[in-house]
Amino acid sequence: MIVIGIGSNSLATAGDIAAAISAAEVSAGVTADRIATLARGAPDLAIIEAARLHGCEVVLLSVIDLLLRSSQCVTRSAASLAAHGVPSMAEASALAAAGPGSRLTMPRLQRERVTAAVATSQDTTR
Repeated sequence: MIVIGIGSNSLATAGDIAAAISAAEVSAGVTADRIATLARGAPDLAIIEAARLHGCEVVLLSVIDLLLRSSQCVTRSAASLAAHGVPSMAEASALAAAGPGSRLTMPRLQRERVTAAVATSQDTTR
C-alpha cells in the first residue's frame, strides 16, 4: 500500500493539496492508495476533497499516532515542531497511516502551502 502524507497550512486549498499529491506521485513513481494527515478542523475538508479527486481513502491521525513515528522522519520543519512536536507532518503521517514496518520511500517535498511525503507499507499488495 502506498500512502502520501500531507502537511498543510490553513490557507491550503483542495487544488493546492491535489497538486502536491500529484507531484509526490510523479516524483516517487507511485500511485497513492491513501492520503493521511493530522485530524484537525477546517483544513481536513480541503484534504478530503483532494483525496476524492485522486480516488484515495483519507486517514486522519492523532498527534500521538504521528509522535510514535516521528523518529523515522528524515526532514525537519520548524513550524511542524513548534505546532505539534513532530519533525515532519507529511512524513510522520505517511508512516503512521502505512502501518507497522512501513518505510519512507520519498521524504517530504514542499509546495507553496503543502508538504507531501510517500511511505510504503510492509504489505506491498494493493
